[in-house]
Amino acid sequence: DGWNLVVEDLSILIEMSKQDYPDLKQFLIAHSMGSWIALSALQNNIAIDGLILSGSSKPERLMIIIQKILIKIQILLFGKTSVSIFLDNITLGAYNNFFKPNRTKKDWISSDNDNVDNYIEDELCGFPVTNGLWDDLANGILKVFNNNNYSTSYYSIPIFIISGSKDPVGENGKGVMRLYKFLSNIFTNVSIKIIDQARHEVFSETTKENSYNSLIKFIEN
Repeated sequence: DGWNLVVEDLSILIEMSKQDYPDLKQFLIAHSMGSWIALSALQNNIAIDGLILSGSSKPERLMIIIQKILIKIQILLFGKTSVSIFLDNITLGAYNNFFKPNRTKKDWISSDNDNVDNYIEDELCGFPVTNGLWDDLANGILKVFNNNNYSTSYYSIPIFIISGSKDPVGENGKGVMRLYKFLSNIFTNVSIKIIDQARHEVFSETTKENSYNSLIKFIEN
């Protein structure tokens, strides 16, 4: 039940910070997989003043179903706690194919070489994960993109989607636009900004000042 546990942790953190700072507005910046965790927390009625989704997407449902089948096979063969290099290669590994010839295995993160190198050198970033985490992620995404799960959410919460035009997670804009359209059908205040030529981490890119300015403008508004 890893997905629900992480979502619950986020919800508790938001509630604790609200108690500690009751006079401050609270904004949640949720990046990549964290963006789906945040949307899952919205389904649990977290009370925040604004949500920023970075490096996100709405994956095609068929692709998630295919991934779930592959994940189940991996779990059947190797167990939930086994680390799957295979799943890592066909998902995160495939993102680098957009940027050949490659300097590193993580060129898709950013066009800032220092940023990429720091990511690679950080042992808490970019490591292969267990079959169980892949399974939790697939189930979590299916839950997040079920319209019925938002029936009690705060429909007027301001949501700002920011993504790089060259982010493979956002399918170079296609997946991000699907996300925008999906959320716009549920929430009444959704906006989007595509940063030209930026990759996955728009707040660490060579053009990061543009991204920060867009973030500040959203919060001030």
